[in-house]
Amino acid sequence: MSTGEPRDSRSGAAAALAGRLERICCAGIELRQWGSCAPPDGGTRRRARHRHDRGCRTLGLPLHLLERSLRRWDTVGAAGLLLEAVAQAVAEVEAHGEPWSARRATEALAYALHGRITPRAAATGRGGRGP
Repeated sequence: MSTGEPRDSRSGAAAALAGRLERICCAGIELRQWGSCAPPDGGTRRRARHRHDRGCRTLGLPLHLLERSLRRWDTVGAAGLLLEAVAQAVAEVEAHGEPWSARRATEALAYALHGRITPRAAATGRGGRGP
């Protein structure tokens, strides 16, 4: 067995991806609060044509675009686990019915995500903000 560094770097990469997902979803929830939704790359598509789905209604992000982005960003095979967390959060928010609540959506996401992979905060000093 190796020194453990590959496992540490894998878990670090998974935690970083979870952190990125959490930040993106929180931004989506904020947009949803104002009646909009956004693609996971940080742009808004209020007028752009895209397929609205359960993710738009619950987290402010289209699930098909979130899945595509997560799989593209994933370098360690964590996307499937993170997508399970997103599905759990969406189902929980839907189960509460109307009216939709940003607080409830944020709590559902945090519970589902932190139960699988503890997100890592964004690195500082990158020279800019972003997902």
